[in-house]
Amino acid sequence: MSAGAPTLGVVIVPARGGGELVAALDAAAWADERAVIALAGDVPHGDVPAGVARLAGPRDLDRLAADWILVLGEAERVTVDAAGAMRAALATAPDDVVFALPFITALLDMQVGLHDRLPRLAPRRTALVMGAAACVAFEPGGRRVRRLDSPILRSRGATLSDAVELAGAEASTFAALADRRTAHARGIIWQPVRAALRGLTARGRGRRLGLGRWVIAVLEGYRVVAAYAKLWERRRDQVTVAG
Repeated sequence: MSAGAPTLGVVIVPARGGGELVAALDAAAWADERAVIALAGDVPHGDVPAGVARLAGPRDLDRLAADWILVLGEAERVTVDAAGAMRAALATAPDDVVFALPFITALLDMQVGLHDRLPRLAPRRTALVMGAAACVAFEPGGRRVRRLDSPILRSRGATLSDAVELAGAEASTFAALADRRTAHARGIIWQPVRAALRGLTARGRGRRLGLGRWVIAVLEGYRVVAAYAKLWERRRDQVTVAG
């Protein structure tokens, strides 16, 4: 750690790229350092502004100088107030913890609160892995997982078409990252179910969800199924080329 206040960097995991990626980086301008995980050929150089580090994969996180790293998806945001609360927590945080942040997920005109214990904020040099339900998270590696009440705001789309497009784009990113780590396609049955259950059991915010809860659940499950399908397709193509 640095001698003064701990520095905080943000790493964006892209999905669609272009304007959406630029908007995500702009929203993280409060960070001491910003970076994009850009697998070879997946993110054009023009999508990554000057001053933003371009990482070839999760292992390149070691290149960052920030003491702590927050990983966000392209459609995820953290408010400046939440960032301030994170900095305050990091100022007194021991070295043997990683932090899990709650999610507020918005889809159409609905919002739900998710309370996953996926570590999204961790000290530098913590391994980044493909977590449950096709979500990117840090590997605790023996550290304690502590909940920090600084929510991540996650947009799933203003229309159903937007939601399906975003889910497909995130599935492609997950497949590329999982393939890079030569991960096994385990949990292909229970992980979509787990993702769907997150939507069914999430706490509604501001209005009754009704059928909308099932819409959220189906889209969450679809994203995971699509991710494993794209991972299978990538590996099938590799075998075909090798043969």
